[in-house]
Amino acid sequence: MNPYRESRELHLPDLLFIERCREQFGINRGVYNTIDIWMFHHGWTDVVELRERIQEFLAVWKRQAGDRIVIGPGNLTKRLQEDVGAKGLPAMARAE
Repeated sequence: MNPYRESRELHLPDLLFIERCREQFGINRGVYNTIDIWMFHHGWTDVVELRERIQEFLAVWKRQAGDRIVIGPGNLTKRLQEDVGAKGLPAMARAE
């Protein structure tokens, strides 16, 4: 069972969910929006699954980075590409 799935956070209004990600991972709204749209275009279209993936992606990055996620030029896109390569696309996107 995924701990994020059970979380009420996944069902917050957009603004509150983005604020929670800022507090938890130190990212701004622009970074969140980039991750959100990138994952959406790569097959995560269910809002709860998408938010779950965003939190998982950011949690892994934060663990690997230590205390703070550092986003330099091209770093976000590279991390997103590596993440999809490691995790694969959702079943719905593979079927298309």
